[in-house]
Amino acid sequence: MIIRLDSCTSIALRQFVCTISEKRSLNSGWKTMSMQELQRFLEKVEQLQQMVKSLDKVPGRREKLAACDNHDEVVELAKSWGFQIGRRWGEDRSMENI
Repeated sequence: MIIRLDSCTSIALRQFVCTISEKRSLNSGWKTMSMQELQRFLEKVEQLQQMVKSLDKVPGRREKLAACDNHDEVVELAKSWGFQIGRRWGEDRSMENI
């Protein structure tokens, strides 16, 4: 079975896998995702999907996103548009506002 993902979903899933890999190398074992963490992850994916859809609906957004130099700039820009995409799976909640 082949499942096609939009680019933001693909990025979020790659980020998820990288985070799990980092946790494994740091802890010498897999960290189990709780149902609450899974829900937050799925909410982030939904936010990313909505943000991508907005790129074609709101003039200038695509260009502003393309002008970002790093992840933090993308997170701040998304936040200014009303999307919460900053916290990665497994990060402490204290990192949400950074």
